Amino acid sequence: DEEHRARIDDGLAERGRAVHLVATRGAGPLLDDVATGVVVHNLARRSRFDLAGLRRFRRLVRDLAPSIVHAHGWSSLQFATAGLAGRRRGPALVFHDHRPVGLAALPRSYRVAAWPRTRAHLAVDDQLLHPPLRTRHRAIRAVVPNGIPVDRYRVKVHGEVSNPASIVVVANLRPQKGHLVLADAIAALVAAGTAVRVDLVGATDDQAYRRVCEDRLAELGLSEVVRICGPRTDVATLLADY
Repeated sequence: DEEHRARIDDGLAERGRAVHLVATRGAGPLLDDVATGVVVHNLARRSRFDLAGLRRFRRLVRDLAPSIVHAHGWSSLQFATAGLAGRRRGPALVFHDHRPVGLAALPRSYRVAAWPRTRAHLAVDDQLLHPPLRTRHRAIRAVVPNGIPVDRYRVKVHGEVSNPASIVVVANLRPQKGHLVLADAIAALVAAGTAVRVDLVGATDDQAYRRVCEDRLAELGLSEVVRICGPRTDVATLLADY
């Protein structure tokens, strides 16, 4: 979904729109794919409501006076809503929703974040639009499926399984990605006698969480089985090696 967002930004820039890509935590491996017309900012926030990051975001909104703020994910929606608080006239807030569960399963604090500013709710699946978000202003609702530029990927032409079996997980190293659940699953496979090797590919900006993962892997005896590889810019060709 982040790659799909990058394609949207590039398309808007090519059409003469002023596009500013704001990375709230870190730029990540897709930075090299951003078009030259897109201006990149990094707020380097350390938590959901990092005060220094919020101040930097508010300064950007003040200086750029954007027409639209596109919040990608619930954490970014909450952050943007907090950052826009108190502005009598502000940009339309577009929420791009790619969560794995329905609205009813989310804490009430998530739903409250959508009330003040959200003017559009875009989801990767129609099920995420039901029940509809309650918003102060009438909001557009639409499905925007994730897109993958398949022409950039190197095709894996055989289905052989290596020994040990190779597993690659492409996801930023963040708590919501469930790496600790994966560690328990890998431990169960190893305990059952299945030989595996696992590579975790993705940004590792959250150093505290990385240490938690490393400690858990060590506790399970998986330090030599699971590698934390960090971000890669060649994922499109890398996957065929697994």
